[in-house]
Amino acid sequence: MFNALNISEASNLAIHALIVLNNLGGKKKLSTQYIAKLLKVSESHLAKVMQRLVKKGILQSVRGAKGGFNLKKKPEDITLLEVTEIIDGNVPTKRCLFQIPRCQDGDCIIARLQHDVSVMVRERLAQHSIADFMVDFKYMSEMENS
Repeated sequence: MFNALNISEASNLAIHALIVLNNLGGKKKLSTQYIAKLLKVSESHLAKVMQRLVKKGILQSVRGAKGGFNLKKKPEDITLLEVTEIIDGNVPTKRCLFQIPRCQDGDCIIARLQHDVSVMVRERLAQHSIADFMVDFKYMSEMENS
């Protein structure tokens, strides 16, 4: 499948979960079960992603019946670039477009284009924070009821 942003499934999960927490969590904590149901994703995969965000100080978690996750950092201080780099590591600016690299260093036909696009994507991810994304609550409640 084509992914122009080159963001992994785990980073995508992290971004979506943070947006849900920002829009629906507020002062209350949301469980991975609740978030996974809303997003229609694997609860176990989401739990692993959430723990990485806890370790990096983006989220805080509380165990127990009334436990769950909430934002530790302000949503306007969490950029999409920060989230993708927490989950995927540094996003490279030079990468062969083939799944199995075929070009030797410096011999790639479109290396400059790939570099320029990667830099542009990094800049755009750095410009947007979790606070920039509002959830349509009607849509979210429809998801809850399905």
